[in-house]
Amino acid sequence: MDAQIASDSLLRYGGEVLEFTPNAAPQRLAALSPLEYDRCRQKEAEALGVRVITLDAEVERARKQLETGQRQAAIFTAPEPWPEAVDGASLLTECAGTINRYVALPEGAADVAALWIAHAHCFNACQHTPRLNITAPEKGCGKTLFLDVLHVLAPKAIRTENITTAVLFRIVDRETPTLLIDEYDSFLTENEELRGALNAGHKRGGCIMRCEGDNNEVKIFKTFAPVALAGIRSLPGTLADRSIIIRMQRIAPGEKRQPFDSRRVEHETAALCRKLARFALDNLSTLENCDPKLPEGAVNRIADNWRPLFAIAEVAGGEWPERVRRAYELLAKPDDDAESLGVLLLADMRALFHERGDRLLSADVVDALGKKEERPWPELRNGRPITARQLAALLKRFGIRPTTLRAGDDRGKGYVLDDFRDVFARYLPETGGFDPCIRNNISGARVSGQLRSVTAEDTVTDRKPPETAPDMDCHGCTDRKPLAWWVRL
Repeated sequence: MDAQIASDSLLRYGGEVLEFTPNAAPQRLAALSPLEYDRCRQKEAEALGVRVITLDAEVERARKQLETGQRQAAIFTAPEPWPEAVDGASLLTECAGTINRYVALPEGAADVAALWIAHAHCFNACQHTPRLNITAPEKGCGKTLFLDVLHVLAPKAIRTENITTAVLFRIVDRETPTLLIDEYDSFLTENEELRGALNAGHKRGGCIMRCEGDNNEVKIFKTFAPVALAGIRSLPGTLADRSIIIRMQRIAPGEKRQPFDSRRVEHETAALCRKLARFALDNLSTLENCDPKLPEGAVNRIADNWRPLFAIAEVAGGEWPERVRRAYELLAKPDDDAESLGVLLLADMRALFHERGDRLLSADVVDALGKKEERPWPELRNGRPITARQLAALLKRFGIRPTTLRAGDDRGKGYVLDDFRDVFARYLPETGGFDPCIRNNISGARVSGQLRSVTAEDTVTDRKPPETAPDMDCHGCTDRKPLAWWVRL
């Protein structure tokens, strides 16, 4: 009898006979109108052998899940490709013009943005998907407006001002949207796990593994998806390396742009988005096999970031191969602020060796670093200057450890130049003509009390031959001024 009731209910309210299972009933009943459900809830509860109040709770939960699924389907609907083939060069020009009409950008940035949006429509044809880093020195420079424009042109785009690691890799694995993340400076800097997920998604095949469920089954989540990040200050070093950086400034008094209202330009931007989808669809195979010639010096991560944009420009044709090359020249500059703390420290240590000699006490190093207002050292952690322990921890990454030494009348832990030579050569190859083993007493340089002149000052003339620091493997000097001796202790 119960089975018959259940079967009748399925026929009456489901439109077709379905397999009746207790787990499927709440989902089926949730699709009914409130009036239809009220008519059958008593019989359905009896057929399932549960109280009506229990069934009501399960149906309510199923309704919420159904509503959530419908909202997600609406958010992540891919644009329908334009019905006709499009000319790639004209399309990119139109896209760059649209961006430039609403957003004040540095020269070349609108072209990069147009190419990046086109890449977002076909990123699966590429080995890498560069992060677009939109940064500015202060608020009010148009970062959020820029994301608004990207939102209406990129495929399956979703905006967020905060995101957790768990949400990131789950949403990317399920939907592969274009992620537009604003205000990254408020939450990303201290979140190493989230940075790792964004780093992993830079390359095709990137993934994160997690244990799921009561049995702790290992599940692999894909992380490969296009991402744009907007915020004040630079991204952390590893993420900045995977980014094309657009540095925005506040709009100048005479620099006018049209107001952007997504409701008013919806028809225009929707058509442009569909055309980009059609361009991607028609050229997917060509882009997969495209190996564009990159500018000299574009290697490693820089090549990974720019290759997709050069490929799209080459396939689009027209003036775009030249436009992307010009944009590269303007925008592909190293971001000194985004350099890793370790490399920044090496550069500052090299300068200190150059200035003070081949032995540095840790106490003197942290004192000198703490006075460099343009560097992070005065407020390294929680607004406090770098300590000797933090200094040692950063240098330990490079295999350099402090040793006990004597410098002048002082004795303590410190560092010697010889331990840094190989590291300097590997991480600071551009010395700018500086050899830390030659220290000229030039005008304006601070000379430590540990250094003293070879001869008395009143006897020195330009005719005296240059002298090098002893036992430091130097091969001559370029300055005709006398050199300061380093007195080894």
